[in-house]
Amino acid sequence: MRGKASKEYQDWSRAARHAQIDTGMTNKRIAEKLGYSRQFVTAVVNGRRESREAITRISKCLKIPRMEKKDLNRIW
Repeated sequence: MRGKASKEYQDWSRAARHAQIDTGMTNKRIAEKLGYSRQFVTAVVNGRRESREAITRISKCLKIPRMEKKDLNRIW
């Protein structure tokens, strides 16, 4: 990670965590569905790992709005 996550990323992260609570979807379950490790999903959701593709795929899995392309380009 190159520095502090942007406000847009922080907002996405918060929405992802709320969606996980609402749906009962764990990081482990998301990882299994998407073919990622649980540790990787946790790091992306918590802002410790940068992956535009993972953000998009996790958003789709959780049925939350994905970040706009312009925001994905400047998440850190």
